Amino acid sequence: MKIAFGQIRIISKDLTYNFNQMVEMIKKAKSENATMIVFPALTISGFAVEHSFLNSDWCKTVESFNDKIKHLADDILIVWGNLQEKNGKLVQTAYASYHQGYLMASLEKKVESSSRYFAEQRYFTNVEEVANTFEFQGKIIAVSFASEEKDIQCDYHIVLDQTPWTMKHEFKYNNYSVEHLLYVNACGMQTIGKQVWMLDGGSSYYHNGKKRSSCNDLFMPELNYSDSNIIPISDGKLLEALTKGIAYFDQQLFSFRPKWIVGLSGGLDSSVSVALLVKALGCERVIAYNLATNNNTSKTIENARLIAEALQIEYRQGSIQADVFATEETLKTYQYTADYPSLVHENIQARLRGHILSTFAAVENGLVINNGNKVEAALGYCTMYGDSVGAINLIGDLTKIQLFELSKEINHLYQKEVIPNNLLPIVKEYEISWGIRPSAELAKDQYDPMKWFYHDYLLEAILKEGVESILASYLDKSIYEKEIGKWLSYYGLNKATAFIEDLEWFLQNMERNQFKRIQAVPGIVVSDAIIGVDYPEAQGYSARSERYLKLKKEILDTL
Repeated sequence: MKIAFGQIRIISKDLTYNFNQMVEMIKKAKSENATMIVFPALTISGFAVEHSFLNSDWCKTVESFNDKIKHLADDILIVWGNLQEKNGKLVQTAYASYHQGYLMASLEKKVESSSRYFAEQRYFTNVEEVANTFEFQGKIIAVSFASEEKDIQCDYHIVLDQTPWTMKHEFKYNNYSVEHLLYVNACGMQTIGKQVWMLDGGSSYYHNGKKRSSCNDLFMPELNYSDSNIIPISDGKLLEALTKGIAYFDQQLFSFRPKWIVGLSGGLDSSVSVALLVKALGCERVIAYNLATNNNTSKTIENARLIAEALQIEYRQGSIQADVFATEETLKTYQYTADYPSLVHENIQARLRGHILSTFAAVENGLVINNGNKVEAALGYCTMYGDSVGAINLIGDLTKIQLFELSKEINHLYQKEVIPNNLLPIVKEYEISWGIRPSAELAKDQYDPMKWFYHDYLLEAILKEGVESILASYLDKSIYEKEIGKWLSYYGLNKATAFIEDLEWFLQNMERNQFKRIQAVPGIVVSDAIIGVDYPEAQGYSARSERYLKLKKEILDTL
């Protein structure tokens, strides 16, 4: 049985585009004498349509494509996922059709209660156990959805999916004992709220539990959406996922092909952002601006120039110091003297940068990129309406540690020093030496308050394990067996008082700055621990649990 995988790029709500991709894939499968072609779940609609699922008329339009698909099934079996209205309820369904539109099977999906990216229980009704097998050419074929993980007695088990990619996403084929397992997922980008989800395809064939082939060799590639040559993401390729995310976002939402505007400070975050943009869209559509004040060092200004030169992008260097002075003079006209807190002066610079970059974008018919990383977002280390502006954040789901590694990969890709080595720490036996220490450069000799490496691991531990688990592991010393524990001594946090003070500073900043994250720009999702999704936001301080207070007391009592 020759099987083709319809691993298409699905664009949410673009019903005609998705159907036309199916048509092209079916034609290609027939030309190669395929017996069967399998498409993902929710092939016509995509999953990221939210309120449209509540519109009965829209859903009927989506369902009407089933008849069109059935009539393509002349001498080829087509399996696909779509929705259907049943007794006034919306049901997610898998269909199988063969020979002049004969519908062989209609298999309904049980609703997930805890999907992290798609609240399907809000839109789809649950169903009773239904038959999910049919016979084709003397073989028993089962169809299910990836979340169901049913081990069914059959000859071929087809698993439909439409699940976003993260660095730890993996189809659990070990949950099935069938001889022939066919897993099909979609490609592309879909967005819900502020999350930009990437789908990597990853369709695979398993024989007796072992992966025999994947989308990169046996199966048909996805169809191109435009002139960009975009193919499914390879396994575990963070750089590839990020650049595809940029390309998809640009193509699907901004057909006017805007210029992308980057505030290039010469620091790590903006350097990685601009390199990702160039890899995704080419150098002609990226413009970098260095907006220096008297607090910016010659080293970072030179970095910015060298990065732009290495990437061959348009680069404009100037100073906004006159605008800073002008703003301070304006404050005087409102009877504010110069003895206001230094933070006010720092925020003036950051806010002016956001204003000026937005003005450049308006002149260039472009869009601004946001350069904040995950730890900065968690702590609110940004200025509202300043360095927090942008159409999308490319690196907001990445810690500084991940950015260090990504920088090395970018330099390897380009075979030259695109990201300056002076931005990358040298780590030896858990001690760090910096060429240029991370800094917002908003005041003289200012450095980031984050304890890099330690706070990166701390944030991930809070999101994945909970703060009580961190306290417990500190108390029983098991924290020293983990990577995070190896940084405690470096930062002097092996002392109980310092550890608790730092932890509570971190938690308080996370809670105090939720209002900033709620107003933050959309970002590409790559991790399995996302603030606002896996760590839901509810503004205000949270009372510490009794267990937290007990563990805190026990730690301090060890003094």
